[in-house]
Amino acid sequence: MKKILFTMVSVLCANMIYAQITINATNTSVAPTGTVVHLGIAALTSVKSSPTPGAKQVWDFSAMQDSVPFSFSLNPNKNASFTSTELVDPGTSQTLFQGVNYLINNVYGEDANDLFQAGSYINFQGYDISGVIGQSQGSDSIYFPDTAIVYNNRQNLIAFPATYQSKWTNSYKIKLPFQLIIPIGGFVRKGSGPNNHCAKVSHISITDSVAGWGTLVIPSPNKASKPYNVLMVRRKSVAIDSFFINGATPSPLVLSALQVKEGQNTTDYSVNFYAAGRVLAMMSMDFGNDKTYSTPQSVNYTADSVQSGIENIQPLLTDFTLYPNPSSQNMVNCRFVKTTPSAWTLKMVNMLGQEVVTQTIPGIGSLNIPLNIAGVKSGLYVVNIIDENGNASSQPLSIVK
Repeated sequence: MKKILFTMVSVLCANMIYAQITINATNTSVAPTGTVVHLGIAALTSVKSSPTPGAKQVWDFSAMQDSVPFSFSLNPNKNASFTSTELVDPGTSQTLFQGVNYLINNVYGEDANDLFQAGSYINFQGYDISGVIGQSQGSDSIYFPDTAIVYNNRQNLIAFPATYQSKWTNSYKIKLPFQLIIPIGGFVRKGSGPNNHCAKVSHISITDSVAGWGTLVIPSPNKASKPYNVLMVRRKSVAIDSFFINGATPSPLVLSALQVKEGQNTTDYSVNFYAAGRVLAMMSMDFGNDKTYSTPQSVNYTADSVQSGIENIQPLLTDFTLYPNPSSQNMVNCRFVKTTPSAWTLKMVNMLGQEVVTQTIPGIGSLNIPLNIAGVKSGLYVVNIIDENGNASSQPLSIVK
């Protein structure tokens, strides 16, 4: 009798483990505001395989090696341009054209039909782009004004109910205004004249399909996560980009200097793993133009306290600042309060998770640590401060030279 009961329990457990996964409005909501998210960026050399599609899959990526996770908080939306939206994911990097990146804040929401992104907004920022533009002679710069980018059609991250072999599509337009100040050629004059009004207009079409379901294991701040029930969503994104200066299409000479093409068509393939109750994908893999989803170009994952099973994870520092940021100089100041006399470590990594600067931090109390970036190329980086117990805090750093 005991053997029969044991067999029945085993069968029931197996059926529970392999029960079909569905994400819908009743089991999903955006995370509470203020939730601390730890974003890990995997070193590609540690990603040994691409995920296999299909039902009842076991995706174990716990062996990935990465930089110390970059921490940020999901904040309530306070931008009046958006309505019925709940959360903001701050400080996401986007590329305008080759060599020029900027930071945006993504705005998310949820209703009975979808988990969605309503758009994004940009806080004023400027960068020195001398040397980025072809035939540049210095004194080149770019500015992004305070801008709310409200999608004309919201981007559905998950269309409810989502389950194996579900599919949904999105099409929307993004208009990004910016100001170029490039003296050479006079095609954009310095000052506040009308030729400073530039824009990138992107028409984006996205197709999402649930290609698999099963369990996912990822690294966490100090151990592998427990297995999580997820849907594997394959995405194909097609963007057609146009550039405008003072409302008109730039000349071929200008487009060549910007290293872009009018009507430039870019297709990108990615895989996102979603679990019920999450506004952010637990893991995302970008494959660039590889339509076979075989060779990832970047991998990141969220390793927050709920997913890792570790309670009360908080950032090491609450007053960690970098300045100047963005920086076009050879030195950046790292200001924070060191609370123990033991040696701490500063690590600066690029978006591929590769360490570019490492240094030891002695002392205790309020510190202002100089970070030498003289040999570091332009781009976006993450600066991590790590104590003797492995606790860490992170800040993004934009370098433009």
